Amino acid sequence: MARVREAKEYFLKFSTPTAEQPSSLTSLGGNVVDDFVLVHNESKPPAVILFGWAGCQDKHLAKYGNIYSDKGCVTLRCIAPLEFLFLRRGKMRALGRRVVDDIMDLKLNEHPIFFHVFSNGGAYLYKHVALALQERAAPLKVLGVIWDSAPGERRFRSMYLAFKAILESRWPLLAPSGSGVTAALGLGSWPLWPGLGAPIALAVALVMTAWWLAEVLLQAMTSLRPQPLDPLAELDNVPTAYTGAHLFLYSPADKLILAQDVERFAGHRRGMGELVTAVRFEDSAHVQHYPAHRETYTEAIYSFMRDVLSGRRPSPS
Repeated sequence: MARVREAKEYFLKFSTPTAEQPSSLTSLGGNVVDDFVLVHNESKPPAVILFGWAGCQDKHLAKYGNIYSDKGCVTLRCIAPLEFLFLRRGKMRALGRRVVDDIMDLKLNEHPIFFHVFSNGGAYLYKHVALALQERAAPLKVLGVIWDSAPGERRFRSMYLAFKAILESRWPLLAPSGSGVTAALGLGSWPLWPGLGAPIALAVALVMTAWWLAEVLLQAMTSLRPQPLDPLAELDNVPTAYTGAHLFLYSPADKLILAQDVERFAGHRRGMGELVTAVRFEDSAHVQHYPAHRETYTEAIYSFMRDVLSGRRPSPS
């Protein structure tokens, strides 16, 4: 069963579990726990809330949702619009509140909750959801956050690569000849086709950088509490009540989110006394760890959730 809510502001999809969990393996009371079972309370299975990356489409995010629904979890998929992530950032606070309203309306606050956050786009939405939860003092039982290719500091190069990837995925004709997309369309036979995605992405990145700098300077002159240049800066201070334990899935081969950024953030949360687990994939690209290392990826998630749900400490990185 699934409920879909689509609005101009954002995309949200709620789905109920698809897997049948054997009753003999779903109770901790009898000390019977199977390594492959995540549901220990059939009436209140874990709820996993997925926040997609910038430019993500729900058909892609749904593949990750299946990782959880196949094990009997409830899933909620949320994708913030590009306009809010880059141009109308002031809308993100209201969007965070709206997602919290949906969580409460769907009664997911009665379930143990995990967040699965993809890239900085997902991390930015998660930050505003966490802020909204603090404002409302929402009684959520957040057990953990799974960080996939996130979070990272804002850098011009990362911004350019993100825009380039978004443009070429949305409009394949902008990709250079010889790429997988253009080859599939027959453009691979155009040896001189350079692709327009790169110059357009460069121009957009330059404009956005100038826009954000002007925005920060204006706020610095008119407000005692200007918005930080890095929109993810406040992630460092999200209370443990809205993070729980952490699992980081990242790679030094990721060109958009640097491994040292992820490791710095993980070290910061570990320094706050929180449980931190990390899996470092040496060769997978940005938000491509699951396609490249399917078995290792899913087992890392299942092990993390099993440990947290059963009260065990997750294995350290």
